[in-house]
Amino acid sequence: MPKPMPMEEKIEYFMQERSNIHITIHMPGGGCVRRIFVKSDNLQVVYGYLRVLGLGEYASESYRLVSASFPIHMISVNGATESRRRCYSIEDRWSTLDELGLGNGGDLYLEKKK
Repeated sequence: MPKPMPMEEKIEYFMQERSNIHITIHMPGGGCVRRIFVKSDNLQVVYGYLRVLGLGEYASESYRLVSASFPIHMISVNGATESRRRCYSIEDRWSTLDELGLGNGGDLYLEKKK
């Protein structure tokens, strides 16, 4: 019979689970990668993950990550239709995912800067 987990370990496990976030990164040519990050990870960790996967070309100043709050639904602003989106670049690399508003996880889209 397994030994019961001490209360301190239960609390630590619970707190760690609450700080985990699931992020899906969509590639420009199609396809995507998924990973569990921690809210306190900085954006550099996400870029490092792309490099580890052999996708270092996307972890450069030529690309940015875009978070679309409503990727499918469009919103009307003053008669014009637009989607809510927030862009993150390599310059944001030292900000935590929570500071960047990604604390709940979600989808990020890689796009080439214009």
